Amino acid sequence: MTAEQMVADRRTFLAVSRCVEIVGEAGWKLSDGIKHAHTTIPWPLIAGMRHRLVHDYGRVDSGIVHTVITKHLPPLIGQLKAIQAEIQPGA
Repeated sequence: MTAEQMVADRRTFLAVSRCVEIVGEAGWKLSDGIKHAHTTIPWPLIAGMRHRLVHDYGRVDSGIVHTVITKHLPPLIGQLKAIQAEIQPGA
């Protein structure tokens, strides 16, 4: 789905935005130890994106949301799965 298609489908845009909020909130709540052990993950940017979506929704750039979900989220998912396997072997 292109950025334009995502924005045109309000339900999809809101659902995607909410999922990005959840990722940001979960990242914010991780322990400092985990964050310091995995410095290749841009924790402040993840939390900042959540902050923007929750508190500054009137100025959310839909193009940035689209870039996050299409370019940044897929590799992040892989990194987070690796961290989860480290913390919870066999999960």
